[in-house]
Amino acid sequence: PTLARAMENLSTGNQEHLNTHLRALLLKKRPPPNLLWIAGEEDKKYVTLMGQAKKVGFTTWVCPKAGHRLCWDQPTAFEQRVMDFLSTLNYSNANRATKDAG
Repeated sequence: PTLARAMENLSTGNQEHLNTHLRALLLKKRPPPNLLWIAGEEDKKYVTLMGQAKKVGFTTWVCPKAGHRLCWDQPTAFEQRVMDFLSTLNYSNANRATKDAG
């Protein structure tokens, strides 16, 4: 029952549509905070939405040979891409802290 409830609650059918938020960012013409948008190449809906995310400055990556649940389809590639992205954030934050201190 807990897994079923979680899947229902996290279903995209129960979430706000991302287009609304992406359009708002486009209208503001300012980049979002450092965000990584990942989609499996077989998940056409999210690959299509990714085009809008790119326009507002998201870092994007299409995971080959993966569908909507790409972290299960390609766990190693998913982990590597997320870790690579996070390492750039740590680098940026470290540089910012150094500049602020200096």
